[in-house]
Amino acid sequence: MIISKWLLIANPSSGNGKGRSDSKKVQDLLLLKGIETDIFCSEYPGHTSVLVQQAIEKGYRKIISMGGDGTLNEVVNGIFNQRVVSTKEITIAVVPVGTGNDWCKTFSIPKDYKQAIDVIALGKTIQHDIGVAENGQDKKRFFINIAGLGYDGFVTEKISKMKESGSGGKLFYLLWITWYLFQYKNTKISFKIDGKEFPEEEIFTLSVCNCRYNGDGMMQAPSALPDDGLLNITVMKKIHPFKSMISLPKMKNGTFVNMKEAALYTGKTIEVNSSPQVLAETDGELIGETPLKFSIIPNALNVIINQYPQ
Repeated sequence: MIISKWLLIANPSSGNGKGRSDSKKVQDLLLLKGIETDIFCSEYPGHTSVLVQQAIEKGYRKIISMGGDGTLNEVVNGIFNQRVVSTKEITIAVVPVGTGNDWCKTFSIPKDYKQAIDVIALGKTIQHDIGVAENGQDKKRFFINIAGLGYDGFVTEKISKMKESGSGGKLFYLLWITWYLFQYKNTKISFKIDGKEFPEEEIFTLSVCNCRYNGDGMMQAPSALPDDGLLNITVMKKIHPFKSMISLPKMKNGTFVNMKEAALYTGKTIEVNSSPQVLAETDGELIGETPLKFSIIPNALNVIINQYPQ
């Protein structure tokens, strides 16, 4: 039996606890727009994916992710790990609560609850591509936004440990990612895109992009489109930490693509190797180390958006 209500899945720890304190408020605001919901709250890392799979088995086909990029990633993984219905039969939307909310930036989804709910009520959807990361051991992680290797994975690991200790906040994040620029070492990485080999060289970071932003508003892939069936791959080659630091404004507005260290590609698959191994993350969640293979599932999921990226 298909359930007509939306599933509102909230991450209690998102937004320094706002996910817990504001879930009922968001539910009430949704109801004012005629959107009936049942609230589920996650209780531990990975629980959101389990709850989503269970909800789909019960008959839910419409899901609102209330949290940040990590919550949305878990929702997506729950959808793609269930075997009840085609993923194209499911629609998702987002009420942003987390610190970064980078996926929302591609589609201009407002942080204000009422405005975000207005977007959901309008119901404008696209069939969103979904990325897949595989580590060679039959382990898959699905992602809706961006996967990052090298410096991105290094920072994600450090910040995750800080958050576990109770530290957080945007200023805290910006300070630490700047400090970590001077701790990370460029790594020799080789990769193949759609079978074409590229020579090994020292690389600062490599991003596999479905959408445009990560790292709290860094425009990693200015030309990425979420429904074109392609991955946009951004490579930043060896770069001095001081140059990285002063180039942050260029990362924010996308003009870094004109730097000599930047190289941009597109493809349907990319295989990455490195020496030594480097950490990787998808949508801000650590997934392990190289070697890794990334691919794309075209037009795989109905997603409510505000504005299509120009």
